Amino acid sequence: MRKYYFMSIALMAILVTSIGGQSAFGIMGTDVLPAGGTLDFYELLDGSGSISSTDFQLELDGTIAALNAAIVGPSFGPLRITVIQFGSNSVVECQTMVNSQATLNTLTACIAAIVKDNGGTSMAAAYNTVTAELGTSPLQGTNDRSIVDLVTDGAPNSPSGTTTAVAAAVAAGLDSNVALAVGAGANSAFLATITHPDIGAPGGPIDPNPIPDPLVEGFVLTVVGFQQFEDAMKQKFDVIVPTVGGELLSIDTSALILAGAQTNAVWIMSALAAIGSVAFGAIYLKTRKN
Repeated sequence: MRKYYFMSIALMAILVTSIGGQSAFGIMGTDVLPAGGTLDFYELLDGSGSISSTDFQLELDGTIAALNAAIVGPSFGPLRITVIQFGSNSVVECQTMVNSQATLNTLTACIAAIVKDNGGTSMAAAYNTVTAELGTSPLQGTNDRSIVDLVTDGAPNSPSGTTTAVAAAVAAGLDSNVALAVGAGANSAFLATITHPDIGAPGGPIDPNPIPDPLVEGFVLTVVGFQQFEDAMKQKFDVIVPTVGGELLSIDTSALILAGAQTNAVWIMSALAAIGSVAFGAIYLKTRKN
């Protein structure tokens, strides 16, 4: 009898572990957002003259592919996405509250239509634009978070000016700043000093493995060229974009909680049935033995 008792306990432990692997109530599969929060996400794309038209197209295509991979599949937490191109100037190219497949399609169509700016590498202007957008953003609740993802193949026109601009964005409420350095011309060591959290020298890690939660630690990823850009973006977006369990849904927290509870109920009932079967078998065998 003791043997079957321990078998039932072992099986119960396995099943409980399996249940524990599910997201609690189906909300947020990552740690990026507190429950009920919205992500204010800024993608800063380098459109400077050092990037060829072919590589700029890879930059746009890779961004679109990464967004589609991160958002479609499991459903996602609420997020506003702002795409800013910087070159000789800085401009908000696209801004969409993504809460459905239709709004995601609107955003990706906008990104696909971006025209390359050329000129210098005005990173400071890009972060000044972020600061301005943060000041008017509707997403300033206690549980809302903001993240900047910078993409560049070079060094800023003004390193000191960029550092000052990032610090101003952080003072305005920016929660995280991460970067992707593309090619040998990108100054990843400098980019590390402007990551946030960890702003200032020596800054966040370069090519960390695994990639950390960006709200806990800023970081820089590097790739040798734009041919590897899409894969790197997918890795980043996998930890940046908040996810929830289930199918693509509009953002309705109560619906997500109900769906998650129903999903976990199936696991719980299965676990209880299995444990009961083992216990019944043990009693039956003990009775026959007696």
